[in-house]
Amino acid sequence: LLDATAADYAYVDINYNDPDLGLCARVTNEAEREKPPAAPDEWWSGPYSAVPLTYEQLRRGQPSITITSELTGSERAAYEGDGVKSELCLPIHVKGKWHGSIAFGDYFSERRWTDEEIRALRTAANMIGSFWERRDARRTLERLVTSLDTSLTYEKALANCSRALLTSDEESAIDTALRELLTATRSPNVFVDLNEHDPDLGLCARVVHEVIKPGYEHRVSEEIWIDEDTGQPTSALTPYDWIPEMRDALGAGEPVVVDTGNLSDDERRVYEGDECLTELNIPIFSSGRWVGSIGFAEYETPRLWHYDEISMLQTASEMIGAFWDRQSSRRRLEELVRAKDEFVATVSHELRTPLTAVVGLSDELQHRRTDFDEQEITEFVALIAEQSNEVAGIVEDLLTAARTSVGTLIVT
Repeated sequence: LLDATAADYAYVDINYNDPDLGLCARVTNEAEREKPPAAPDEWWSGPYSAVPLTYEQLRRGQPSITITSELTGSERAAYEGDGVKSELCLPIHVKGKWHGSIAFGDYFSERRWTDEEIRALRTAANMIGSFWERRDARRTLERLVTSLDTSLTYEKALANCSRALLTSDEESAIDTALRELLTATRSPNVFVDLNEHDPDLGLCARVVHEVIKPGYEHRVSEEIWIDEDTGQPTSALTPYDWIPEMRDALGAGEPVVVDTGNLSDDERRVYEGDECLTELNIPIFSSGRWVGSIGFAEYETPRLWHYDEISMLQTASEMIGAFWDRQSSRRRLEELVRAKDEFVATVSHELRTPLTAVVGLSDELQHRRTDFDEQEITEFVALIAEQSNEVAGIVEDLLTAARTSVGTLIVT
C-alpha cells in the first residue's frame, strides 16, 4: 500500500482504553520511506483527546483527512511535532465496532486525497478488519480447545480420584488420588494437611499426605520449625497464627492462592527452606467442619489458577472430605459393634447367675430326686422367687434402655 499510494509512511494502530487518558491509539504495524530529521523515531501513540477532529470522524466511521497547516490548538501541535504535512486515516471495524485505524501520511507535501483513492484504501481497511476478526476467532477457538482439553483431563483425574476413594477404606487411597491430581494439574507438589491443635502453638496444619514430582524433592522443605521459647525443633506443624489471613479464608470455605514473593516477614517464615513461588490451598470439610486442606505448590514460575480449575479441584477436596466422613462413620460403627458385643457378654453373665439357681432348684423340686422337708422346700421356693425377681429386674432395665435409645420412654 505504501508503494501504491506513494505516501511517505503508513501505519496501523489499535484502540485501547487507558484508565487515566481514556480511549487511546497504539501503533502496531508501520512502513515508511524517507522522513525528515525533525520527525520522531516512533510513531505517535496516545489519547484521542489530543486529536478531537480525527477522533470524531473515525468514531462516525468516516475517513479523516488532515492538513496540518489548517489545524489549530493541540491538534496542530500533535501533527507538527511529528513533522507531518498531511495524513489520511481510515477506520478499521471488527464485527461492526471501530477497532483501530490505517493511516497514510506525507512529510513533504500537503496531499489532497481523491474519492477513488479513499474507496480503494477503505477496501484495504476492511481486509485488515476481516484479518483481525479471523485472528480473534482462531485465538478464541484455540482457547476453547485448550479449555476443553484441560476440562477433560481434570474430569478424568476426578473420576480416578472418586474410584480410588470409594473402593478403599485405606489412607493410601488419598495418595492414589493425589497422584492423579499431580498429573492433571502438572503441579510438582500436591499435598494434604490436617488441622491439629497444639497446646503451645494453637491451631496448626500437619502434612499427612504428599506426592512430589521426581526431581523436585530437594525444593520442598521438611517443615520442621524451631520453637522460639525452647530453641528446640518441633514436629512438622505449621501454626496458623503465622498465616492468619489464610486461616480465616480457609475456615470460611474459600480457596487461597499464595504468592510467596508478596508475603510479610511473619508469613514468609512458613516457607523458609522451600523454593515455592505460588501455592493454591483449598479447604477440606468433614461433617460440616473445616478439618484440613489440599495444596498445590509451584516452583518454576508463579501460576495463575483459572476459576474452572479451582472449581474442579474443590470437587477433589469434597471427595477427600467425604472419604474422611466415611472413615469416621466406619470407626463409629466398629465402636458400636464392639460396645454391643461387650454389652451382650455382660448381660449374659448377669443373667446366667440367677437363672442357674432358678433352673437348678426348679428341676430339683419338679423331679424330687431327693426328699425335701417342708422347710427346705420353702427356702427353695423363696430363693427361686428372689432370683426370678432379679432376672425380671435385669430384663426391665434392658427394656428401659431400649425405650430410651428409640425415644419412647415415658416418665410419670
